[in-house]
Amino acid sequence: MSGRSALVHSQPPLDVGSAAKVTPDVSRIVNFIRKLDRLFRASRLTTRSWTRVSLISNLKLLKEPKYMSHPALRDADVLEKVYEESRILDLYHAMLVEDGFFSESEGYIAHVFSEIGAIGATIAGYQYQRLADRMVYHASSMWKHLWTHRRALLNNRALDSTPIKLDKLPPETIITYPADLPETFNLNSKSQELQSGSSDRLYLIMLMYGWAGLYKMRPDAAVSPYHRHLTLYYWICMTNHVDISTPQGDTLRPVLTCLQNIKEDSTKDALVREVFASGTGIDPAAFCIRINQHASRVAVTLNVRTPPGEDQTGLEMLFALQDLACHPLIFPSVAKYACHEASVRMTSQVLRSGIVSDPYTEFLLWYTSHMLSQRIMAYVHRTKSQNDSDTMRTLTSFFRGEDLIEELARGIDLLARRGTDLGPNYHSYPRESQLPSALTGRIKSVQELVVLTRFNAHAGRPFLESMKHGAHQAWWPTLRNIQKAAYLAPEATDRAVNMDISRQWSQVGAALGLSEEKERKRHEREASRRCAWAGCGLHWSTPDVSIKLKTCRGCGEVSYCGRGCQKTDWNQGRHKDKCRNRLKS
Repeated sequence: MSGRSALVHSQPPLDVGSAAKVTPDVSRIVNFIRKLDRLFRASRLTTRSWTRVSLISNLKLLKEPKYMSHPALRDADVLEKVYEESRILDLYHAMLVEDGFFSESEGYIAHVFSEIGAIGATIAGYQYQRLADRMVYHASSMWKHLWTHRRALLNNRALDSTPIKLDKLPPETIITYPADLPETFNLNSKSQELQSGSSDRLYLIMLMYGWAGLYKMRPDAAVSPYHRHLTLYYWICMTNHVDISTPQGDTLRPVLTCLQNIKEDSTKDALVREVFASGTGIDPAAFCIRINQHASRVAVTLNVRTPPGEDQTGLEMLFALQDLACHPLIFPSVAKYACHEASVRMTSQVLRSGIVSDPYTEFLLWYTSHMLSQRIMAYVHRTKSQNDSDTMRTLTSFFRGEDLIEELARGIDLLARRGTDLGPNYHSYPRESQLPSALTGRIKSVQELVVLTRFNAHAGRPFLESMKHGAHQAWWPTLRNIQKAAYLAPEATDRAVNMDISRQWSQVGAALGLSEEKERKRHEREASRRCAWAGCGLHWSTPDVSIKLKTCRGCGEVSYCGRGCQKTDWNQGRHKDKCRNRLKS
């Protein structure tokens, strides 16, 4: 069912007898809106207060049953005709971009924002194509005006509103609520009920003039630079009371879509320089804190069983945000707020649990973290000093050695589990970005870092020890998995790739002073003292002696730190199948 027909059929049925008797008085409605337009233009040309008073009085009348709440406007074609002939959207946009707009009364500002959002939602819901062109026409000037007056938006009570409730809307106003909006943005969901300022009048405009509305109808329309400017301001400053790592933060994701797919480096550079320039009120530190919160939320949403690809949008958004953060103006905050550590933590939590069923989503998760590392390393290389000690200090400000090892280990483990066929989307990546090539490049970087730490004992020793600490946990289990995968691989190509990565990974362990035989024995010895659920932190490190593990009563071969891990491993880690097979045998 189309957006238009779905909306028409969602309205309360009209009384057939009365509908036959009443002819829609469209001209009366159109003429009234044109009168409003004349009053507005007159109020701009004169200092006489009566014109403004008359304008506001007539705006209040607009919602009366004989005008925009007229039952005849429940007909989609009639409503479209009124919108087009009255040019009501043009009127409200002219009001919004007026120089003194934010000096007006709270009620006036609220009315204009509400109507632009509601009309935009109706256009998107009914798929009014010609009116979508008017939205495109006005978008650029609207975003520029809002960006210029961004400080007037902050804590502005005129923008705050409670989430729309369908069951609370009077019948005559249902026509302004698009049928497909609940699919895009479920306003009845408890997770959408944000605190003041986050489900507000500006938010609806950002949705409807973004990918939830306008760009669904006009996907090729150019994105206004100031749309992106205001989006960052809204996400970082205006909604800073919303913790992005919670379900409430999910509601803000749709407004960020305009930040994706910025292909030109010059466009990204201009965006960052203008948004984070001194005096804009947007702090790079706050941006990095929000990115870390977003990464934490992605880890949570991926760490439950979801349909393949359901949370790829969260990952794609994180990739875009991290890409913007990798700019000279923001890099100091990336280091200070440990963005790489947060990204690796996200990747490790999800990939270690093995809960994601879609191989491409797993690759996208690892690749997001990997590319953040690549961008940071490229920046360090561009800015490196002739003094290796200074370079080492710069590196250690961005990275922990154990995180680089863990990130690399998760990639190798992914290759061992999934092979090189990670789905059709994966094959669209250039060869150098595919998993085997990315792993080879990262192994080379780690080997170079080991050499650099040894030439800079004072600055490099703590970093080298951190790498060894990470390798003690991850190196041998990952080496065992990739060696096993090489042996079992049905295809010669996969076998050769796995053997090559296995050889390189073995060399990394040797460079860090690890012995395959000693590490194997140590891990086998400690396995019985670790929680069997791969998603538990105590699966990868031996717990304190105060923590007593409980053995599975079914097979007697594995132990858990608690009932929660046992239930999760039974349902999600597939211990159910292993345990039953052992019992049967």
